[in-house]
Amino acid sequence: MTSAHIAKVLGEAKVPWIAEHCLDNLVDEFENGDTEQTLRHALGQIARYMLETRLKYGFLTTYEQTIFLRKADVGRVWGLEYSPVIYHRDRGSTLGGTVSFCQSLYHVGLLALADSAFNTGTGMRNQVWTRNA
Repeated sequence: MTSAHIAKVLGEAKVPWIAEHCLDNLVDEFENGDTEQTLRHALGQIARYMLETRLKYGFLTTYEQTIFLRKADVGRVWGLEYSPVIYHRDRGSTLGGTVSFCQSLYHVGLLALADSAFNTGTGMRNQVWTRNA
């Protein structure tokens, strides 16, 4: 949130003890082509909130696992790009390779301060840390 009390990033927290909230399993299933509906279901609520509040950046966390989200335009349709799963135990490195939750949140915050508008007609370039959902 800025000094003008304007939200720039939207977050949603889910409890970690429900199996359907295990983000690394959901992402693995999606990327292996097993099923895309479970990941889409888990992202549905925050995707709707991002659309309603017109925010480009968000994150979904279970306190143990977190994925960061960015709205992306593909032609005239919008979708969500997602980061790899960040675990609460991950330690960041200044040499690259691994990032901590705090480093990731800081990075997304900086991106959102520069450009947080959820436009529906402009394209954005893909960054290395994202994956298309």
